[in-house]
Amino acid sequence: MRLGRRLRIPGDVRIALAGPRLDRAQIEAFQSRRLREIVRHAYKTVPFYRRLYDEHGVRLDDVRGVEDLARLPMIDKPMMRAVPEADLISSDYSRKDLIRYRTSGSTGVPMDFYRSWGEARLGDLVRRRMAYLHGVTARSRMLQFTAGPSGNDESALQRIGRRLGWFPIEWHDAVSDPDGAFPALKRMQPDVLRSMTSVADRMVQSVGPDAFESVAAKKLMVGGDRLTPAMRRRLESVFTEAVVDAYGTYEFNLLAQQCTLGARLHTCDHAAVVEVLNGETPVPEGERGEVVVTGLHSWAMPLIRYRQGDLAVRGSDGCSCGSALGTIESIEGRVADFIELNDGRRVHFFTLVDGWWGRYDDWIERYQIVQETKTEICLLVQPSRPPSEGEEEILRRTTQEAVGEAAVVRVQVVDQIAPTPMGKYRLAVSRI
Repeated sequence: MRLGRRLRIPGDVRIALAGPRLDRAQIEAFQSRRLREIVRHAYKTVPFYRRLYDEHGVRLDDVRGVEDLARLPMIDKPMMRAVPEADLISSDYSRKDLIRYRTSGSTGVPMDFYRSWGEARLGDLVRRRMAYLHGVTARSRMLQFTAGPSGNDESALQRIGRRLGWFPIEWHDAVSDPDGAFPALKRMQPDVLRSMTSVADRMVQSVGPDAFESVAAKKLMVGGDRLTPAMRRRLESVFTEAVVDAYGTYEFNLLAQQCTLGARLHTCDHAAVVEVLNGETPVPEGERGEVVVTGLHSWAMPLIRYRQGDLAVRGSDGCSCGSALGTIESIEGRVADFIELNDGRRVHFFTLVDGWWGRYDDWIERYQIVQETKTEICLLVQPSRPPSEGEEEILRRTTQEAVGEAAVVRVQVVDQIAPTPMGKYRLAVSRI
């Protein structure tokens, strides 16, 4: 087991534990110090960054803190896939000693990422510390619904912790075995359930709320896909203590988690720098932009200004709850969720639903925009109740207004919209 040469174990654990309690000046000082270290480490030991920074004329002495992030070029999966995998990993590490994580490929580009054992455990600690804010302690028994086999690769240290009753956790593959999800929950009787949002929602719909009277877990931690208002109402009817939304990724573990006082998400500023950008420019508070992330504990495979592929609405620095962590108002979808029209325009699906979302959607359980051709768009709707003809027409008309004359929009009401094999729901699908 190799912790990772660059991790400052006592100091990093202290930051991971104290992060939610730090004031803004302390957060920014840590981010700036760590950014300087990570950038120099990447240039010295990672061939990909050395070539990239030389090509862009990056002078390391000019990168003094988070205010200098714009001096660094952004990276993305296609750039990284174009080079040998060995060029992405620090020469301080041997790939055989690292833990591999494969993204789900929801953008159509699956990819492997690597962490040292120490980096992985530190990410778990950040997640646990943020969960503690919602009453999830080291002794809370947790059941995690996964999208594949898990829990069989525990380290010796984790097994010792389990025997002592620290962070007790069980796993159930609820994507491959959805019918077994509720029986597993009932059999294990955990204090907390952690699940992909749509997987937990399907379980509640399948068995009905009355079945949960015999279930101990009243806290639910969700993430992985969008938590709609209808889903939140349904989940909160059975998980009555808390339904906590989170934003996490394979590349970085947890990036943001719901505030204890509302639906906005607190960014994990003690683990990453999360930018919300329009092109190269940070968007103002309340506006939508692309998520770009720099990992502050990623030494084995540094990720500096990595375009995550997600869209988010930027919140404020600091919150009414008293935390100095930054905030995100909502995670809104994938950058890849664009519709390409016959007139040459590329329109994000939010532009198409802005006319009715939040105003005429009280009968909609789930929706999906399907581009059949460049001149045909189908709006699939899974209803929570039978709609009237007028309600369907409002959806069709307002969506058509957003498209203009470039394509014909039709609405199709369906019994169910199918998830991907990983259990996620795509909000936009192109068949061209």
